[in-house]
Amino acid sequence: MFFLSRAAQVALVASLFATAGGFAAEQPSNASGSLTVNGQKTALHHAYAFHNAQDKTTRVLISDRSLDAAMLAVESSGESSGDTPTLRDLTKQGKASAIELFVNNKNEVETVEVFHKVFGMPTPTSGRKFWYEAYRLSGAWIGGRSRAMQPETFFKDVWDYDVTFLAPVGQKGYEIPTAAAIDAQHKANDAREAARMLPAGGGDEGAI
Repeated sequence: MFFLSRAAQVALVASLFATAGGFAAEQPSNASGSLTVNGQKTALHHAYAFHNAQDKTTRVLISDRSLDAAMLAVESSGESSGDTPTLRDLTKQGKASAIELFVNNKNEVETVEVFHKVFGMPTPTSGRKFWYEAYRLSGAWIGGRSRAMQPETFFKDVWDYDVTFLAPVGQKGYEIPTAAAIDAQHKANDAREAARMLPAGGGDEGAI
């Protein structure tokens, strides 16, 4: 038997949870759907959210790859030390794609920002152009389904998205959800939706 030094233990643990380039390993998938740019579709799997007190929106970042805590901190704060690659860096290199939804206090998606190598830098589009059906969640969670009402055009580039997601809402920055928490929220949401449905053959008036 042998024992690792404290520094070696920290390095080993870090290597288990993060990979080179800011991508995190072993995070649960809590989103499904896709981003399509110029006919090329990218599947989206990971959602992160936080509430921005300054503009009073809840921002939902949905990526094709899991992101580590350092990269998420840069996106929520808008500040980077330059020591590690950012999501924007990886987007330019074609190593990542994502969308960011800006949800207002009326549960409306008022802006969508696209992260894709075609655009070079995150490109926002605002207006009543996006459909969003929110889950009726309790606690600091956000989720539902959202899509563009029709494909959007930025100069000659055409993009579209259609996603379903469920994520905890951080108050200071994007949070990384755990599998257990996501599973519990899915079960609670399924139970609430089932309670809204009338049983076969009808039911009491007002049950929906």
